[in-house]
Amino acid sequence: MKKILIEVSYSALSFAYCSPKASDSDFSSITENGINRIITTEDYISKKFDLFKTFLTQMHDKNNINTLTLSDYSLFALAFDLTHEIFEFDNVIFKPLGNLPEEIYNLITANKFKVNNLNCYSMTKEMFDNLKAKNINVEIESTLFFNSRLFSHNNFQTYEDLANKEIIEFDFEPDEYDYDDFNNFLKSNEKLHTIDIKKYYPHVLENLIDILKENNKDDIAINLYENKGDVFKDEEEIEKISKKYHKDFYITIVYSDDFRHKRNKQMMTIIFSIFIPLILIGLIIYLLT
Repeated sequence: MKKILIEVSYSALSFAYCSPKASDSDFSSITENGINRIITTEDYISKKFDLFKTFLTQMHDKNNINTLTLSDYSLFALAFDLTHEIFEFDNVIFKPLGNLPEEIYNLITANKFKVNNLNCYSMTKEMFDNLKAKNINVEIESTLFFNSRLFSHNNFQTYEDLANKEIIEFDFEPDEYDYDDFNNFLKSNEKLHTIDIKKYYPHVLENLIDILKENNKDDIAINLYENKGDVFKDEEEIEKISKKYHKDFYITIVYSDDFRHKRNKQMMTIIFSIFIPLILIGLIIYLLT
């Protein structure tokens, strides 16, 4: 289990993961004067939860704590449980290189976690605008994820997400900035194996393939999802591209349930229009003979 370092200094409280080899502090010693750091585990905190809250309350009263720093977004739930009934932070600083997670954003906008100044690596533009509207001062260090529709629609939060993403979706009409983002994504990613084009737009297939080829990417499945017949207007072009790159990419049209239903209905109509007359002719011949 990961070890957690809780540090208290004047006006500041921080939670961070530390080395598994770090020696555990004797929890009973935290009431002694001068103790300002504890190395523990989440399991131990759960067992001694009330004791930890008492400790933090005492530290808050003694040190006038108004700043919270977290080394990882995954530590937020623990920090929230321990502090939200005691603290109202002026400043919250998130250190991870990634977007602010939605669950944290929701707690802040619902006023369940109060903060006046928030600092993090990045967040979506919608989050930024809504937090500013609530008079929360927001500082971000990077706009990498900020304005990217591609990253937002695929829920990219961190650089690790970029590197490990195996399936990416396009459910909007890409513009030049989206194609640039896709190009940058490919430079960081080695695991992509599927591209789902949820809504088809003219030239999207050839543009994505051009970028894939520029980055020496192949052996990738590209699924074109049919919506109200949209792929049929460029069907000939799609077939040409499929034939041209059939050794590099697996290009497939994924038909909608509505299209399948109509096609099955048409097939049944054709079958009945052929076989019923044949059956009637056979019956007439049988009766006449």
